[in-house]
Amino acid sequence: MQVKAPIIEVNFDEKVIVSQSQHTVMPRDEAWDKFVLDYLQPLWHDPGKDEMQFFAYYTDGSYMCQRKKKRVDFQNQSSYWQTYQFNILGKEEAEKISLLFDTVFFLEKSAKKESFKESAKEFYDKAFYHEKKYMKMVKEIRGMLLYSDWRMCVDYEEEFDGEQEMWKTWRKALRRVLPKFDTFETAFDAFKAACVAKYPVDPNQYFKQYPDGKDSDGNVVEYMSTEDQFTKMDFIASGDFVAANMEGVVEYLEQVKNDEIEVESKMYELMDTLETNLIYPELKGKLFKQDPTGGDVAEHIGNIETD
Repeated sequence: MQVKAPIIEVNFDEKVIVSQSQHTVMPRDEAWDKFVLDYLQPLWHDPGKDEMQFFAYYTDGSYMCQRKKKRVDFQNQSSYWQTYQFNILGKEEAEKISLLFDTVFFLEKSAKKESFKESAKEFYDKAFYHEKKYMKMVKEIRGMLLYSDWRMCVDYEEEFDGEQEMWKTWRKALRRVLPKFDTFETAFDAFKAACVAKYPVDPNQYFKQYPDGKDSDGNVVEYMSTEDQFTKMDFIASGDFVAANMEGVVEYLEQVKNDEIEVESKMYELMDTLETNLIYPELKGKLFKQDPTGGDVAEHIGNIETD
């Protein structure tokens, strides 16, 4: 025998929605006004006259709705609220209202999760920003050295005499871009050093700038002898670094592409109708409708086309 249990419960006085899992949310005011109150009027909720106080929807499709109606005492020239049970509407209407509350609960819960992630990131960035800037550059330098290691092999085939020696010169210069972290008095000093430091361009990038080692006027330009052979951009400094990271970039884009929140079809359609992305912009483009056939999910809230 199936035990009757609440799927969703709503306290209107406190503006609280409780899910079947006993998790609770208090929707932001804009969501409560636009999605809840506007959607319910006037059949379920008539502000100032006949208002909902409590709603619960159960696993067997039944519901409980407590309302309060404003009454007038003409004898005492006063008014008062009278509480009563509102149960004249059928299961279909109750199911629609349950879906509404479930949708708002889902949106608020998902939005809070996204906000928490952003807050955590912001805290991390503030707390470790200075050291992080320095370490980021160190990591890039290590990457450039790592992805150019193959050019140091004894069987490396030079395209011209002295090419490998140029790569050795570049790698040595890379190691001298930043002093060691423990040589700085403060993390801020390390941060400042990383801000002004520049990478030398590798031999391939040098020859792109100066074919045959000469400028446009035919003058010889020695490797790493001019300011324009140094850059703050790692992807300009090292072609090997870019090539090696392309695979990582593709993998990251695939992960981002799949970083989506699947939504049941009924809920999805309601979100689209209510234009919920206007109230929950942090979820824009993340909420995807589940494909009941098990195929690829392609449609998402707000008619934002996928890349």
